[in-house]
Amino acid sequence: MAYTFANWSSQPGFRAQYARLCLHIDEVSLDMGVDLASDGTSANRAALGVYLNALMSEKNRLEKIAGVMDAGNLPGGVGLGDFRA
Repeated sequence: MAYTFANWSSQPGFRAQYARLCLHIDEVSLDMGVDLASDGTSANRAALGVYLNALMSEKNRLEKIAGVMDAGNLPGGVGLGDFRA
């Protein structure tokens, strides 16, 4: 399956990567409920689940980095609050 936001990790900067990753998680989550078997192709939900879990782990990792930045442990940090509207 082709995803619009699968290129999240190639985005310049932490903020852009995080924003794209969140959008990519949303689009993968939507595919978890799609059943394509009737048209001769099939969606492997188990593989999608593993992929989605990996994306969530990456999101958690980025959020932890943002938390460290918020705590002032890294100079010039960008806080997680900068990502959420």
